[in-house]
Parts: sequence; C-alpha cells; structure tokens
Amino acid sequence: MSVLSWGKPKIAFGILGAGGAAPSLWKEMPAIVENSAKLNTEPGSKTEATEEGGGTVDVRYNKSKYAFELELFVKKGDKKPIEDEDGVVLENYALRLIPEDEEAEGFIIDKSNVSCVETWSSADGKRWKYTFDALKPNVGKILKPYLATLEVAPRTLAFAAAADTTGKPIVVTTDGTVTASSDQTWLTTSVSGKTVTAKVTANTGAARSALVTVTMDGKYAKIPVTQEGV
Repeated sequence: MSVLSWGKPKIAFGILGAGGAAPSLWKEMPAIVENSAKLNTEPGSKTEATEEGGGTVDVRYNKSKYAFELELFVKKGDKKPIEDEDGVVLENYALRLIPEDEEAEGFIIDKSNVSCVETWSSADGKRWKYTFDALKPNVGKILKPYLATLEVAPRTLAFAAAADTTGKPIVVTTDGTVTASSDQTWLTTSVSGKTVTAKVTANTGAARSALVTVTMDGKYAKIPVTQEGV
C-alpha cells in the first residue's frame, strides 16, 4: 500500500442536476495521458493594511482558486466523454479523484465549469485536454477531501460448511443507495436498505473463500468471506 496519493488515479465526473443538485450518474474518464492529471491551485490575493511609516496593521487573504486538468489520447472510434461546443461545455459538472491506492485521500469538486481543447501533433496524434474550473458549490468548501473507502460492519464473514439460507448481514453505516455483488457462485447477496445479506450453499469439499463488494455513491468496501470445508 502507498503512503502518498500519487500514481494512476481514477477520475469520475457527473453532470449536475436542477439547482446544482449532485449528479445522479457518475462516469469514469477513459485512460488518461501519463502525468497529465493535475490540480492547479491559485492562492487567493493578499491585501495588507499599512499605517504611516510602513507598519502592517492587518492582512486579508481572498480564497484560493482551483482548476483540475487532464489529457486523453483519441483512439479510433473514441467519443468525447463530455461534449463541447468549440471548446465550451454548457453544463456544470462535479468531479472526484480517487488515487491509485484507493485507501489514500483524494478530492471532490462539487461544481465546476468545463472546457475542452483539441490538439494534434505527429508525435501523439489527436488529444483532448479537459479543464475543470472549480466554482462555489451550494454547500461547503470548493475543494473537499474524498475517500473511496465505504464504512461497513463487519469487515469479514465466516460460514460453516453447511448451507446458510438465512444469511449473515453486512451493514453500511452511511446513507445512500447500496449495491452488492459476489465473485463466487456459491455465495449470493441481496440488499435491503443499508443491509447486505450474504448466503452460502453447502460446501462438500475443501475450505473456500470469496469476496463481497459493497458499493454506494462511488465508494466501496470489499469483504472477504470464508466457508469451512468438510
């Protein structure tokens, strides 16, 4: 696991709803040009109040400005992830960044104005460069921390060899729409509200393991599941 939030990130974006409501659908950017994803911060301007003789009485700073940019290679058959009119995108978008180590802290911009610049060179072919200029959201800071890790309890499940048709619960501790999936056919999941129920068929062989993935609003948790053998 990394200590820093560097490396290849996942960038998700979504169009804002009426009145600046959070996106109902998030999409992930395709493969990004190496080292092109970057958050640029412009510190707020500084104003000083000075008295006669040059002494500083007070200092005031304006808020910082943020712009996130990335570039995409344009491969055969590609379509723009965000459509524009000669570089201008009419709608406002939200954007969130999840670092390569998804337990590291990323960030989310709740509202931004988006532009797209199309370039071409013989070395790289066509590229699309997107810039997300952060705007003041309805609530909170312009730039907020974001963790992809979803808090659930418990973090692991263990079953006996016999079939369990009642199942064991996994509870999500925050509000939102929960989905769940299993990577093995002998382990099934169902969802009711914030509770995921995992059920297993009888195991007639050696001990086995599976993984349940629980997701909510772009966040997720992976719960290891084991079942005893006979």
